[in-house]
Amino acid sequence: MRIAYSKISRLTETVAKMFFDKHVNQRKNHGFALVVVLWGIVVLSLIMMAFSADTRMEIKMARNTIEHTQMRAMADGGIEIAIYFLLDSTSKNRWLPNGIFHAVKMKEGDLLVNVQDEGGKIDLNMASKELLQKLFSSLYADAQIDTSLADAIIDWRDKNDLNQLNYVEKSGYREAGLAYGAKHAPFESVRELRLVLGMTDEIYDAIQLAVTVYSQQAEPNKKTAPVQVLKALSDLSEMELKKILAERELSKESDEQTMEPNIGVYRIQSEAKGGTGVSFSRYAIVRLTGIKENPFWIYEIGRSKIIENISKDE
Repeated sequence: MRIAYSKISRLTETVAKMFFDKHVNQRKNHGFALVVVLWGIVVLSLIMMAFSADTRMEIKMARNTIEHTQMRAMADGGIEIAIYFLLDSTSKNRWLPNGIFHAVKMKEGDLLVNVQDEGGKIDLNMASKELLQKLFSSLYADAQIDTSLADAIIDWRDKNDLNQLNYVEKSGYREAGLAYGAKHAPFESVRELRLVLGMTDEIYDAIQLAVTVYSQQAEPNKKTAPVQVLKALSDLSEMELKKILAERELSKESDEQTMEPNIGVYRIQSEAKGGTGVSFSRYAIVRLTGIKENPFWIYEIGRSKIIENISKDE
């Protein structure tokens, strides 16, 4: 009887242990499955977040592309607006080539356009060495830089092989690691200045709006000359220069003819800026022909840098 009871007890214990182990294993399996599900949710969330970020970025890029295209079209339109007002036969409406920016409000953004007479600039092919030196000296106090750059410009445009004083053309270019020498021909564009020995990006950026290849005159027209050129032509103080510019502005309401340029070539700059800060700047060199059927020619057109500290005519 005791033996039978003992067997029953062990059997009961075994069954209970089996049931308990099975229950524990089931709980372990359920816990593992829960961990897998949670990790799956985390991974899917990360994928969705990355997809959402990419989508937002693509939408932003698309908007910027659209706005950039709009600003480019606005800047191109600004060139046409300037040409229209240059050709206006009414002196009151005609824009003066004095470099002052005109503000034009548009639905897509703001447009700033100016016109500068190329005849008021220093012609790279006609200016004397002294005038070129004065231009550089208005920027730098180093007389050696003034002389060497002026010599280099004259040597570049001269047709003969004779070098300017203090300037050795062939060895100078070779020593600078350049595979070319002076052109010995007239400058065809202001951008050609970048090739002249001794010309740096800093100097080029500082003088590019003060020089031209279209005036064909040894002296700039003081009536339309930019401030930088006026500094090179005289010893006027900054205050005196500002006074001259202010008098030019007053002349718009009195005698527009005093600002009449002596040649019909102009540099137009048009800058468009959208509400989100996207901007585009365009320039064009335009000649007015006086021919009714073909009133203007475009010599150059391209993208330009945004000009800071713009003085504008509201």
